[in-house]
Amino acid sequence: MVGAVAGRPEDEQAVDLDAVRSEVVRLADRIVTQLDKAAFVFTSENNTPEAYERALTWRIETAERALEVAAYSRPVEALANLVAMCTYSRRVHELYWLPLLGEADRPVLEIWIALQEQALEAVDGSLPEKHSQELRAVLDAWAAQAQEPDTLLRSGAPNFADLAASGAAASQSGSLLGIFGLDPLDSLEPATREIARARELGERAVFLAQRLPRTIAWRTELLTLRTAQQPSMQALVGDVGRTSRAVESAAATAETLPKELGVEADKLLKTASGEITLQREALVAELDRNAGPLRELLAELRQALEAGTRLSDSLKITTQTVDQFVANVSGPDEPEAGGSAAPGASPGVPPGEPAPEEPPGKPFDPVEYQMLATEVSVALRELNTTVTSVDRSLPALQRAVDEAAARVDRSVADAWRLAVWLVVIGVAAVAAGVLLVRRLSPRRSNAG
Repeated sequence: MVGAVAGRPEDEQAVDLDAVRSEVVRLADRIVTQLDKAAFVFTSENNTPEAYERALTWRIETAERALEVAAYSRPVEALANLVAMCTYSRRVHELYWLPLLGEADRPVLEIWIALQEQALEAVDGSLPEKHSQELRAVLDAWAAQAQEPDTLLRSGAPNFADLAASGAAASQSGSLLGIFGLDPLDSLEPATREIARARELGERAVFLAQRLPRTIAWRTELLTLRTAQQPSMQALVGDVGRTSRAVESAAATAETLPKELGVEADKLLKTASGEITLQREALVAELDRNAGPLRELLAELRQALEAGTRLSDSLKITTQTVDQFVANVSGPDEPEAGGSAAPGASPGVPPGEPAPEEPPGKPFDPVEYQMLATEVSVALRELNTTVTSVDRSLPALQRAVDEAAARVDRSVADAWRLAVWLVVIGVAAVAAGVLLVRRLSPRRSNAG
């Protein structure tokens, strides 16, 4: 324990600097923790990126200032600066943030009011009453003068020594400033003091190292939030989101692709079968349509052949009749000279014998000749009609046969072409599906 004396000798009182240091560390930790809770409440009621950024800024500024002050080598000055920090923060929220943010800032303001009261209670318990009253007077005088919100926000948390040395409070804080320079190591031997200072420096380094990760985490979060609010980063996030959705969609499609390929293959086969059936039915219908003319043509051809047969029979009969007519109208053959048969001799009768008498021939009948001419004329007309009908029917028959053959060839070619394309498309679709599934399966496995 080191006694700190300010003013006259009769005002001398002892100050336990080790106890003050412990109180400073506890108060700094309490400030950081309670402000963190207040900032959490603030962001819970204001779920916006601006609110998160403001809360992180409050956390970082408060933590860095509180830990910096707590690491001072002079504990009384550190305690006074923590009280000044709480008073400043309360005043800033009363004059600036509460009018700007409204009731959303009320939890943070109430925390600073409570922290100021706790800090003043720590001063009352660690310093003599006289010094405690001087500290309160200095803070009240400064608070009464700090009325400009913008200036107050830009100036930052002040040091208590600057507040006590300025204005009307300078005449009331002389003894308080006198104990700011008290160091618990001043009463030690030089060698012992240097060893103690080295140990104290190590303790402060450990103190800051233990509390630094939380501050670093807040700064990282703040940097990330500000980076995410940049237009280029928002565009990048949007692109990544769209890419992620596209990958998910592709993965979902790859999962259902085999089934869909099977369904599509069935549809293709059914379509091919239907097309082939339609082509076959069309071919049959075309043959049915051409069957009528073909049957008519065959009937006409048959009639022509029958007419030709009848003509042939008529010509045969006509020839026989003409031969008989010629035989009737011509006389008996005269014998030839030089040993030919005698006149009037019948063939097959030996010479010298009388020929048998032949029955008299039928006399010439003009009616039969007229009938013969009529039959020949009718036969010729029928033959002409038959030839003309055959001439007319043969081109139509040839065209019908050619058209039917061409349609059959086209139908068969179309059916084969459709079947080949369907098989090629099915094989390509199955191959593409297998490749896509093999390519996307490792990615999903890595992502999982």
